[in-house]
Amino acid sequence: MSRYLVVSEIAKPTSKAASNGPLKTNHNLTHINGSKSTKPSYQLAKTSTTITFSDLSVLSGLTLTTVVIALVAAPPLLVIFSKVLVPTAVAMLLLTTGLVMSGGLGATAVVVFY
Repeated sequence: MSRYLVVSEIAKPTSKAASNGPLKTNHNLTHINGSKSTKPSYQLAKTSTTITFSDLSVLSGLTLTTVVIALVAAPPLLVIFSKVLVPTAVAMLLLTTGLVMSGGLGATAVVVFY
């Protein structure tokens, strides 16, 4: 014996215009004990969406916690290591500026001379 009873299998057309097209099938299934059942694909989609949302929420919370801890820990470290970090930051800025400028001038040269 089947676990599901078919409530309505085929919807009957209401007019002649509707009878020319294909008949629509209604997939409303009712469990033998009377409870409504949904398609397994819909249940799978709902479950996977819930799992994905909960995983992303946990990752978001962990990221927020890490950022807050880093913001609390960073100022004392910057004060302690400022004698080393400031000259290093200036050197990195100069190196980055030179790299970007050389790339830009090279691209300009390619456009102008070719």
